[in-house]
Amino acid sequence: DLGMSLNNLGSCLSQLGQREQALALVEEAVHIRRRLTLANPDAHLPDLAMSLWAYSWVCVNAQTNLPQALDSVTEAIDLYQSLARQLPQVFEGQLFSAYQTFIDVLDGLGRSDEAADLRRQLDEVTSGP
Repeated sequence: DLGMSLNNLGSCLSQLGQREQALALVEEAVHIRRRLTLANPDAHLPDLAMSLWAYSWVCVNAQTNLPQALDSVTEAIDLYQSLARQLPQVFEGQLFSAYQTFIDVLDGLGRSDEAADLRRQLDEVTSGP
């Protein structure tokens, strides 16, 4: 619950422009959830994925720590892919959101061509045949 509260507060503070405080809170959430995941992966892996995604989102919003945000969102995507294979109805939405943040990180890093390619791929998947 503390991890979720830190994520939520960090997201709110980021939207209010208090980005340094927001970043510290979501970093703390990642650390807490990483420790919990080590102790009990089945119970806490989805929460870790959420915190990793939240950290990346706050970094994009603050336009800071983008190389770390890329690592974080990549890890979140890897976790969500595994989770979505097990429970697609539950985790495909989070996976899609993490990919959108990944695109934003790529744009922030000046990797706009890669971001545009991935954006097209996501559009094709969501529009379907």
